[in-house]
Amino acid sequence: MNAARDIDRHAAELGIDHLKPDQRRAVEALLAGCDVLGVLASGFGKSVVYRVAATMLDGVTVVISPLIALQHDQVLAVADTDAVTAVAIHSGLSASRTEKAWRRVADAETGVLLYLTPEQAARPEVRERLTFLSVGAVVVDEAHCIAAWGHDFRPAYLRIAEFANAVGRPPILALTATAPPPVRDEIVARLGLTEPLLVLGDVDRPGIHLSVRHHAHADDVVSAVVHDVVDLARGAGTGLVYTATRAATTQYADLFAQHDVRALAYHGGLSARDRNEVHRRFVSGDVDVVIATSAFGMGIDNPNVRFVVHAAPPDSLERYYQEFGRAGRDGESARAILHYRAEDLGLQNFFAVRRPNQKVVRTVLRAVVAATDPLPTDAITALPSVSARSAGTALDLLERVGAVRLNRGDDGTAGWVDLDSDVRAVMSRVRAAAEAEESAATSRVEMMRHYAEAGRCRRRMLLEYFGAAPDDATDDDRCGRCDSCESGRADRTAAAAGSGSADLGLAPGDRVRHEQWGEGEVVSVEPDRVTAHFDEQGYRTLASSVARDRDLLKPA
Repeated sequence: MNAARDIDRHAAELGIDHLKPDQRRAVEALLAGCDVLGVLASGFGKSVVYRVAATMLDGVTVVISPLIALQHDQVLAVADTDAVTAVAIHSGLSASRTEKAWRRVADAETGVLLYLTPEQAARPEVRERLTFLSVGAVVVDEAHCIAAWGHDFRPAYLRIAEFANAVGRPPILALTATAPPPVRDEIVARLGLTEPLLVLGDVDRPGIHLSVRHHAHADDVVSAVVHDVVDLARGAGTGLVYTATRAATTQYADLFAQHDVRALAYHGGLSARDRNEVHRRFVSGDVDVVIATSAFGMGIDNPNVRFVVHAAPPDSLERYYQEFGRAGRDGESARAILHYRAEDLGLQNFFAVRRPNQKVVRTVLRAVVAATDPLPTDAITALPSVSARSAGTALDLLERVGAVRLNRGDDGTAGWVDLDSDVRAVMSRVRAAAEAEESAATSRVEMMRHYAEAGRCRRRMLLEYFGAAPDDATDDDRCGRCDSCESGRADRTAAAAGSGSADLGLAPGDRVRHEQWGEGEVVSVEPDRVTAHFDEQGYRTLASSVARDRDLLKPA
């Protein structure tokens, strides 16, 4: 009881009146020295967990966050309290400002939140500084970025486990809003989490109405998107429109402006100054609609977003959930509309597949094999035609196929050593691993297609995908807040599927084995089909009758 009151007191010092049960469980676990994986919906208040913990832990709480703009917002969020000192150190700071920031960390008399990008955390000088400070916890925000088969893979995240070990291996808190079971497993493995507490929040967003508009031609999509957005902007408030290309962001911004809708385009090609200005105006409500590629939105905390419209389908249900989840964070009603043309997923298939540069992988492998001592990561990124990003991707692949390993010396130095010097054999395994990753990426796109084209309750499909459907759920369940349920299509689909149903005796979460695809986990069971995620192949859907008659899915 005293511990609970102590947590409440520290939360109150941060201006937090009430902790949600899942927030409290995560804080308690961190204080007890346990690793935590939190899969919590957008707008849930994930940052509250590490803010409160930082005021109670001995030493610095390092928060690894992917975006400098997000770090800036997080620092400002606690600027008015004396309960914690928040500092962000990133590449945008001058040498003098960086040194001043480090002095603030060292001289702080309160708990410290130190925000770093994953690239900063990989820098030897940053790790050296932190070895002289006590690190109380490492927080990994947007943790799904570490999953090579996830939708937002970022190679720099792969070195976070190494970073945590270098600073004394404090407890790790991994946070994400978008992690179906296979991605959760990969986060645990890649971060080296030890028996983590899994805090799995309610991923359902019942306040967001879900719908899909089908189109035959590209021009039809443009006209329909403009119609929807103009109508919603006039009656509902601020919104987001996601497009597949940078050119489309400016095209839609011009079209909306013709209808007196205040619209701004946002994409990765804008200068940092222009991106920050769009971000500022969006958060302050000075714009009706932001039209963006997927570069916009991670960490954006604007509670008054009333609609999210996709002018093209994204490459996965994870990304779609993350993007439409930026609506309705104030708990009020919101809309999520997907404009769908089957041909658009061909483009997503192209972009979803990350083919590693075989030449770079071979160059990195040969350098490690040739080295007489463990080869530091910095030496690898200094190789001709090898960037930090491509080196990270290459080392990840080589480590996954058992060709290299990172060794750490007693003096704290680290370097890569080879475990297999047969370059030809290793490259064969690398190609096989890359093909498996390509298959998984393609399967995520196909799950997006299934969501857009199916007649089932859309909310039920999302809950099943994220492993969050109630254990007692049946295919007769309806949410009443999606176009499939409102139109009666969900009922007709269930009735038609039921005529060809085959009882496989399977349920979501069951482990199964397929002769060709290996082991996997059941994601959803419909009257006429079963979908499973296979460890090496990604998502696959089989007709229930075929799976039964040919005995294709056996218990694993």
